[in-house]
Parts: sequence; C-alpha cells; structure tokens
Amino acid sequence: MCDLLTDNPLALHRVFKLQRDYKNIGAVNGTLDDHYNRVRWQIHRVYRARNQLVHAGLMPSYLESVILNLAEYYRSAVVTIVGRAKREEELSDIDQVVSEIGIKYRILRNFFGKTKADTSLTEEHVSKLMDTK
Repeated sequence: MCDLLTDNPLALHRVFKLQRDYKNIGAVNGTLDDHYNRVRWQIHRVYRARNQLVHAGLMPSYLESVILNLAEYYRSAVVTIVGRAKREEELSDIDQVVSEIGIKYRILRNFFGKTKADTSLTEEHVSKLMDTK
C-alpha cells in the first residue's frame, strides 16, 4: 500500500497514522482518549469565547477558528444523529437517539478498556469500532 501512495504524501501520512492509532487495543484506547480530550478542549474554547463576548465585550483573537470548529462538530453531530435515527426501526426523538449514542460509546469504551493493551485488533474489534454490528 505504501508503494501505491508514494506520490501522495498526505495519503501516505494518513495510512501511517491509521496504522499507528489502531495497531493494538492500547493504541485504540489512546486514540479514543485523545479524541475525547480534543472535543472537551474545543467545548472549553467555545465557552471561553462566549464568556469574553458576553461578559467582557471582547472579541477573542481565536473566534474564527472556534466558529469553524464548532460548525464542523455541529455538522458531524447532526450527521451522526440522523444516520443513527434512520437505522432505528421505531420512531424516537433526538434526546433518545443522543442517549443511545452515549450508551453505545460507554459500552465501547468499557469493552476496549477491559481488553489487554497489547492485543491486536480482530475483525470483531473493527466491527465494534465501525458500529457495524
């Protein structure tokens, strides 16, 4: 695969990152932790920018990047919620769908947290990560 991507450094880097982030259960747990922390940090930035705007009347220098990131998170969240709702056989509201996503995430974290860190990923692990079961 690396030979196929020799002329495309971005794709080559992404394949390398994919291999590094998912080479074993420990790497998967680290990747999930990193993602969680990045999202938490972005939410913190949104609230900090909001407080500067509302309470201090100041426009933060990083406001544009906060807005762009917030738009991307919003788009991603809506796509995830709608996709999940379409798979459901019964009608449900947004709160129920979001709760189910949260429950499924905690089950996933619990499953990978109980698996030995040096365990290689199996087809079952990939299916759980991709939510295909």
